[in-house]
Amino acid sequence: MTKYILGDIDGVFNALSPVNPKDLTDWLGTWGLEVVDGGAGKSYSIRWSHEMVEEMNRIISKPDVQFIVASTWQDQGKNVLFPTIGLHLPEDTIVFKEATVAWGYSPMGSNLGSWWKLDEFKEFYAHSDSEDSFIWLDDDIKKVVQAIQFVNERDNITAISPFQSLGLTREDLELLDRLTD
Repeated sequence: MTKYILGDIDGVFNALSPVNPKDLTDWLGTWGLEVVDGGAGKSYSIRWSHEMVEEMNRIISKPDVQFIVASTWQDQGKNVLFPTIGLHLPEDTIVFKEATVAWGYSPMGSNLGSWWKLDEFKEFYAHSDSEDSFIWLDDDIKKVVQAIQFVNERDNITAISPFQSLGLTREDLELLDRLTD
């Protein structure tokens, strides 16, 4: 049985906050702030908790846990952003690919079409073993009715949808730790 963690970046690992999230969260240690190459001549600021990344590294190194990059960062996430923040992903880490737009969101909402991350997850899920479990980390899940329905209709999927200005909290990672034991 594999325990998959599908991880978005912005709003999950990268706290999208105009103020230092350290003042707003329960991660009291040091926070990193870097400007990274986003590709296509664009640079982006990223902000993360070193404690959170250390805890996440411990979780994803557990036996039978496999991390999947599910972000518009795609390969840039795996090859640039995660190494920058110190998240250690194996070389064979799966990266979900958005078919239409390299950056930005596909239409979301109950009547606006499909969300590429949900479409990719559904496809992956359809070919997974029935004993596998999934933890989906994405700040946008709570905004997409179809994603909420998909998760709620399945016992082997747990969604963690943090506030984008805070990213993952200690409580989120405690849950993730229990789900991957």
